[in-house]
Amino acid sequence: MPQPQLHLTVLPAQPQPGTRVLLAFHGIGQTGPECYSALAQKWKDRYTVYAFDLYFHGEQSSDLPIEAVNFIRKTELIFQIEQVLQQQGIERFDVIGFSMGGRFAMAILEAFAYRIDKAFLIAPDGISEHPVYHLATRNAGGRYILRRQMERPRLFFATVKGLQKIGIVNKSLVRFAEQIMNTRQKRLTLYNAWVGFRHMRFNIPKWYEQVAQHATKVYLIVGEYDKLLKPSAVKTLANLLPPDQFIIVSGGHTTVVDKAAAYLGKNGIV
Repeated sequence: MPQPQLHLTVLPAQPQPGTRVLLAFHGIGQTGPECYSALAQKWKDRYTVYAFDLYFHGEQSSDLPIEAVNFIRKTELIFQIEQVLQQQGIERFDVIGFSMGGRFAMAILEAFAYRIDKAFLIAPDGISEHPVYHLATRNAGGRYILRRQMERPRLFFATVKGLQKIGIVNKSLVRFAEQIMNTRQKRLTLYNAWVGFRHMRFNIPKWYEQVAQHATKVYLIVGEYDKLLKPSAVKTLANLLPPDQFIIVSGGHTTVVDKAAAYLGKNGIV
């Protein structure tokens, strides 16, 4: 399998001189521009947004499920980001990650905190792990079942609704799954991302201890009504941050990026 690459879109297309660089990583099933075009417009006086498509998304979408051995390593991500920084002549930058993109933003922070002033983790995956994700990716049996269910979506949705009935997943997660899995291509993207990103994991206390050695400010933003990533799911990191860097906005998972962009801009954080 060829080494996956990150596809980059610079937003806005004609950046304003003197703006800071913001590396941006989107959520599962999106692309960089889909997630961050509105934010880039709001923040155009402050930032030029380098919006990346995650592996297996956008132009890197695959028509086939990946093999379990073809997972993404942090070292591969960091190598590719270092190449972009060198090619673009970027020395200092900020970073933002939403949902699954939070894992990427955290990996960037882990490697480049000494070059980052501000980081924005919006409803980030990677701080805690949902039981469904753990069951589906952490062993060969779970991955086999997930793959079969991606190939037979009726079985998948029957399973998810069964988990809803016994309280493991909620109605919002079921609706979200229906939206991002209503075509074969979307199901393949989800499968490849879940399996491919499963080793992007962090020991949060050690991770934060490493980041906190530098002057980087980490802002953790979650939606008050987010049922996919509840505020309680990020408490491991929230408890380590200064109180004013853990922010709860009024919104759910699909609106939290826009809500966060408005809040951070209005309160002079960006």
